[in-house]
Amino acid sequence: MRNAEAPDIQTDCFLHRRDRLTISIDNSNGSARHSLRHLRVLLPLALPGVIGALRIGTGMSIVAVIVGEMIVSVYGIGNWISRHRTTFDTPDVYAGIVVVLIFALVINYAMVRLGRLATRHRGAT
Repeated sequence: MRNAEAPDIQTDCFLHRRDRLTISIDNSNGSARHSLRHLRVLLPLALPGVIGALRIGTGMSIVAVIVGEMIVSVYGIGNWISRHRTTFDTPDVYAGIVVVLIFALVINYAMVRLGRLATRHRGAT
């Protein structure tokens, strides 16, 4: 399995674990399996799994970009880290790592806020 498939698999697994009672209540109220009304029930149930998959995918994409810059790029923070690593310039290597860490923390914070905003109808998490 490729790493790029992990968020998709997580979302799919979350959709299969949705609340069966809520779905059966929706079906008993006359909603068909593939109707828009059924989607209005299913989408909010799946939203936490989708947000979780986005957080995982975002982290994996940051790692992929940095590694890609280390290998083939002429510019970028990955190239900065790789260039200073080969010249044994340890302070600059750590400076690059700290920049990547701060960027990843900011992106993770944004994803957490997005998740709270998207699932605020479910109550406190």
